[in-house]
Amino acid sequence: MKNKIYLLIFFLILSNGLIFTQSKDPNNLMRWNVFDINKLSTKFSNTNVLANGTNQPNVFPAYPPSMEYPSGSDINYGGSVTLVIGGRRQADAGGKNPNNWPYFDSGMEEGPAWTWDPHHFQSYSNMVNGDRTPMSDDPESWPVNGSNKGWPEYLPNYTYLTMENLIGLVPTENVSLPQIPILLDSTNGWPGAGPNGEQIADQESFSITHNVNYVAEKEPGATERWLNVQTITRGLAWKTPKYEDMIFWIFVIRNMGKQIDSCLIGIFNNYQFVADFQPFGGAGTGGEGGEDILFWDKSRQLAYGTDFNGQELDTRGNVIPSFKIAWGGTVVLKTPRNMGVTRFDAYDGLKLFSTKEENGIFNRQLYWYNLINIDDPDDHDGDGIDEGPYHDAWNDEWNNYKFGYPYNIMATGPFDMQPGEIDTLIVATVLVKAKRI
Repeated sequence: MKNKIYLLIFFLILSNGLIFTQSKDPNNLMRWNVFDINKLSTKFSNTNVLANGTNQPNVFPAYPPSMEYPSGSDINYGGSVTLVIGGRRQADAGGKNPNNWPYFDSGMEEGPAWTWDPHHFQSYSNMVNGDRTPMSDDPESWPVNGSNKGWPEYLPNYTYLTMENLIGLVPTENVSLPQIPILLDSTNGWPGAGPNGEQIADQESFSITHNVNYVAEKEPGATERWLNVQTITRGLAWKTPKYEDMIFWIFVIRNMGKQIDSCLIGIFNNYQFVADFQPFGGAGTGGEGGEDILFWDKSRQLAYGTDFNGQELDTRGNVIPSFKIAWGGTVVLKTPRNMGVTRFDAYDGLKLFSTKEENGIFNRQLYWYNLINIDDPDDHDGDGIDEGPYHDAWNDEWNNYKFGYPYNIMATGPFDMQPGEIDTLIVATVLVKAKRI
């Protein structure tokens, strides 16, 4: 009886925590939809989450398909893939940020583990209709209240800078920003990725966010604030055999306020080979990390991995033999200033403490250790790029560097982002059939 009482108390505490977390989002604007037109399928959000299997995938929020390959196979690889932005905001000089600590804003949402509580970007209300992220082949997901055939006529020139502002719906508008029109495809009314708004991919997504950071990782007494940026995000997928194993993602980052110093923009990758949606803790399953292994190819700007132990489970609980486990990862195709990937940090996401060798917990540590990548012992020459030892997987050489959860961040910077400046990051998420080495 005593155990039942303790269990009831635990669930009451958990429920209250969930209610409190949800109350922080007064608009409840997070939405999901699915890319499923080619061999790679994933459920993604309008808050820059490209895949979300979570670090406790049997616990909500887990959203299959999560980099499922091939589509319909029930074999998922995406633990979490999302945009990350860091920097120092000049407007916070003095009392608002007396220590001049940097910000780390991201879309990471990996479940209820104490180190990774939800914190992400936020959609604009005039971009939300129904329960799905807008996609080109899903007209019912498109907004209907805007003056531009249901869409907003221009990119919003306002954001919310603090949690108090967001809860009170008190926006901060920058009247000095130019009005940037949202162009539509003349044949179907979709805001396509082409230069004149035409749809160019067989399947496209479109979302606009301002950044928000609910920050479980904030330090005691810290005020919840974030960088004043906006993101315009597009996903593109094609049926053609040349691109059937990948989805392209375009992130346009727009500085809505004062100068951002030492800015870095990148992509966070947690591919689990495979992402386990069975009860957490099964021996040798994706939930335990298995024998996941990470490769880094600097010349191709590509971080990728696979698994060799052949003990993974699909969503039905069936064992997946090793020869069926794909290779997968993220390749960076375009970066702000054409700088390329200037920071690459691979780390073990299961570390429950912050060290310079692994991952940070608080914003400033995530910025220093995982974006700037300072003092990392795997970065032998101090250039911000972990060297390994990484071997050449393309030439069938074994790499024994990172096992378990091979999390990584590929980023570009640092650079100063001027008021109103617009920068672009383009990546592709790629899965290919198994190759034995």
